[in-house]
Amino acid sequence: MEVHIDGSRILDEAAFHREIASALAFPAHYGANLNALWDTLTTDIARPIRLVWIDANISKLALGNRFNSIVELLQQVQKQDIDWGLDERFEFMMT
Repeated sequence: MEVHIDGSRILDEAAFHREIASALAFPAHYGANLNALWDTLTTDIARPIRLVWIDANISKLALGNRFNSIVELLQQVQKQDIDWGLDERFEFMMT
């Protein structure tokens, strides 16, 4: 499944968590922080999934260093699935 989040609507970290939680139908108990994001993406989200962050440059300008932290986490989730040899994986890309 391919899911898009819209960078033009992600102008702070709280907006990022709202967008990704909505797009991926996160459980109600999602804590809306990076630790909760890791836990949810690595245990609660069925694969295969491709997350596409559209207009990521808009978010990057708005979020500053927080953008880098979020992207790094998403890349780590992707890498873990590859390292574990999963056939059905989490994939992440930006446009």
